[in-house]
Order: sequence, then C-alpha cells, then structure tokens
Amino acid sequence: MEIIDARQIDIDYLVKTLEKGRVLAMPTETAYGLITDSTNKSAVEKVYQIKGRKFDKSFPLICSSIYQVKKYFFVPNVLLQLAKKYWPGPLAIAFKVRNNIKVPKTNNTLVVRVSSDKLLRLLARKLGRPLTATSANVSGQGELYSGKEVVNNFKKRKIKPDIIINSGKIKKKQPSTIIGLDDGKIKIFRQGGIRL
Repeated sequence: MEIIDARQIDIDYLVKTLEKGRVLAMPTETAYGLITDSTNKSAVEKVYQIKGRKFDKSFPLICSSIYQVKKYFFVPNVLLQLAKKYWPGPLAIAFKVRNNIKVPKTNNTLVVRVSSDKLLRLLARKLGRPLTATSANVSGQGELYSGKEVVNNFKKRKIKPDIIINSGKIKKKQPSTIIGLDDGKIKIFRQGGIRL
C-alpha cells in the first residue's frame, strides 16, 4: 500500500494508476471510498476482493459531469432536470446503463452521481470514464473517516488498496439521497442529505 499525503497529489500519476487497473482509497463527500475505473473488469473485481464481498451486489459510481453520465447511461428528461438542479452534490440517481460498465447491475441499472468533491470529478474527467465509489471498508464493517483508519483496516489483509490518499480525518455527513424512476414516477430509494 502506497500512502500519499493529500497535499502532495500528482493528478497525472493517479490517472495513470487508474488506467493500470489499480484501486485508490480516498475521501469522498461522505467517507473514504474505494475508487477505480468502472469499465475495467479486473479492477472492479479487485474492489470486491478488497471489501471481501461477493461479486453480485452493485455499488454507486461517480461521473465528472452530466455529459459523462449521458455517455454511459440513458438519462430520462425528468431525471435530467433534477440532475441539473442538484449536481454536483449528494444526489445519486439510478439510470439504465448504456455501455461498458463492469460493475454488477440490477435490471441493467446502476446508481450514479456527479460528486461535489473536485478531486473526484477531476479524476473521472481526466480518466474519461466513471469511477467506482463504494465505501473503503471491509464488507459488514462501518465506514471509515480518516486515512489512519483505512491503513489500519487493511494492513493485515491479503488484498488491499494500491494507494491510500490520506486527507486526515473528514467530517461525517449524511449519505447521498438516492432516487430513480418507478413506473415512470420519481421514487426516493434512500433519503439522505438532499430532500426532494
């Protein structure tokens, strides 16, 4: 595990790391997350191995912009209007997948958001593909809120993140609100920081 201080980030190095199918552990808006190229099957499988989770349950993705979301997902107009209003921000929306995402899907649907975290948006933009955004913890354990917790959580495990970006302790925040369409109507699947 390589540990990088968040104040000394080399964006190009991180993008090359993602292009090689490696996994980063880094802060998101809510907790530390496992970040990799969602179109790389072996990289996505490694995220599941790091978490100790079976390769069947999906997890959310992060895109750099609405433009990138449209490239990889079918975006109905009613959901597009909400995306334009609340992105970047903690609103995750379930969309049908258009192509090439290797995360296991439910009814060909995945949850995606445009993150309010500038570094995550920049990584997704420079990589040119959506990023995975599942919590950086072993499956069944609580979320982690500091680089030190992430290091301690994985140091004795056989499979671990390739790089940990240590931003120190981050504030606990409400999870993102998750919405989608159910019979053509907007449905709230999880109530989080954004109230619709």
